Order: sequence, then C-alpha cells, then structure tokens
Amino acid sequence: MNVIALIMAAGTGERFGARKQTSLLNGRTMLACSCAVLADSPRVAGLVVVTTPGDESAPLDVPGGEAARKLVAVVGGGATRQDSVYNGLDRVPDGTTHVLIHDAARPCLTAMLRDRVIDALAAHEAVVPAVPVTDTLIRDVDANVD
Repeated sequence: MNVIALIMAAGTGERFGARKQTSLLNGRTMLACSCAVLADSPRVAGLVVVTTPGDESAPLDVPGGEAARKLVAVVGGGATRQDSVYNGLDRVPDGTTHVLIHDAARPCLTAMLRDRVIDALAAHEAVVPAVPVTDTLIRDVDANVD
C-alpha cells in the first residue's frame, strides 16, 4: 500500500474570522499539527499540502523531521473545496494506491484514528472516519469576566 496524505489548508476562515489552519494551538499552527501526525506514520509515504491560491511559495509551518522530508508538493487551492481537492490529487505521485484527505482546520487528528483509517483501507475501497462530538467551545468576547 502506497499512501499519500492530502492536507487541505486553503480555506479563508470567513466564519472563524481568520485562517484556522494558521491559527496557533499549543504553540503550533493547526497545519503543523496535522502534518506531524500524518507524517509520523511509516505507512504514509508523502504529504501534499493544498494552500490558499498565491501562497504556494510562501513558507509553510511544516514541522521538521519526517513532515519536511515527506513533503511532496504544495499546490494552490481552487474556487471550491472540490476544486482544491482536485488540484491536490493532480500532484499525487504516480504509484500512489491510497489517498488520505484531511482538513488542516481539524487539528485533533490522533495517531490512533490515522492508523485505523489506513487499516480499514486494506479491506475497503473508501473509508470515512466519524468521531462523536461531545462539546463546542465558545468564547464570548463581550462578556465581562473577572
């Protein structure tokens, strides 16, 4: 199995008010968190990052080590998420048998979930992971908190 991870990081973050994938979480960008978990698997051969059009040559916050070594390409996204995925798939190397598609704005990917998805690909043509939602964090910027 030759697995490439496609990391979607082209969103504008309109509802969030900023680009989520470049927002910090425990001192690292959400993009860096996703890249690190995906690259840490010996079963993931490479990473393709899809970024905001025009940012393809901008420095990415990709952690060193495996993530930097496994970075195959950085490509600009399209007008829609579908177009962005298409652009990323166009840069997947020949010989790739499976593609993991991950949204960098969802930074809580665990090694266990990554491995379960890869394991499931051995038996199924397509896999969509689902995790239960337990809480939503809301910050009221107008609240007076002492």
